[in-house]
Amino acid sequence: MNPTQHLQMIQQLKDGLKSLLKKNKITYADLARRLQCSEPTVKRILGDEEITLSRLLQICEILNISMSDLDQFTQNMKREQWTLSEKQQQFLVENPHYFAFLFELYQELKPEDIAVKHKISPRSLSKYLIGLEKMDLIKVNSKQDVKPFSSAFPSLDDGPLGVSYFKTFINNAAAFFVDLISDQIAMGRGAKNRKDKSLGDDSAKGSKFSMQTHYIKPETYKKYMAEIERQYFEMEKTARFEEKTLGKENLKTCVISFGQTLIENNNPRLQRLDKMLGEVKEI
Repeated sequence: MNPTQHLQMIQQLKDGLKSLLKKNKITYADLARRLQCSEPTVKRILGDEEITLSRLLQICEILNISMSDLDQFTQNMKREQWTLSEKQQQFLVENPHYFAFLFELYQELKPEDIAVKHKISPRSLSKYLIGLEKMDLIKVNSKQDVKPFSSAFPSLDDGPLGVSYFKTFINNAAAFFVDLISDQIAMGRGAKNRKDKSLGDDSAKGSKFSMQTHYIKPETYKKYMAEIERQYFEMEKTARFEEKTLGKENLKTCVISFGQTLIENNNPRLQRLDKMLGEVKEI
């Protein structure tokens, strides 16, 4: 993380703290009293002055949240700051290759790196940048650096792009696991003498797919889902740290596809699950 990114991250955490303080009706005077410092000091550390980790943890303790909670809250705040217009969404639905390019910009890849990765010509690269800038989806600063229009990936909500994106996402994720599981079954049955380098010798040890249905109280369901989401968030943070410190070449790719829902017992879609293995009928 470069110095500029570090400062941006600290400012985002401060913005999150200020929002949470306001939400909990804790004034700067209240906070100063609990931190045993002056109100001007509070204004400085939540303003332009560098905030120490110990101060950050103290304020989190006052708010009764963890650092992970604060990080998640700031991420949610960023997502809520910008949503795509109907026109922008429709453009990306009709031009999914532009959406793929934009998504990689949000992964902090430079345009020239995207061009090399996908082997596209300078002319095509120029078309991507002109098209996205015309739709106000990217911005170019005075140094000719290309950045997404927002610092965080915009909320897709339930607009046309969200519908298109999640349908594609779910279908591709399902196809990935179908292919992977099929390959592993084949390896277990008749390919014991064959080394499939694409899967790796220990692929089966790290792969799992299951589907379960339970009868459960909504309150219990929400409790367990909140814990699962917390664990996923912790894993994501660890993964980001390991990628930056160890490098991709020393790691393996973890693929997680997770979906859950809570529905009424008589929902007709449940019939599809009952017939997953086939249907018992008169013969």
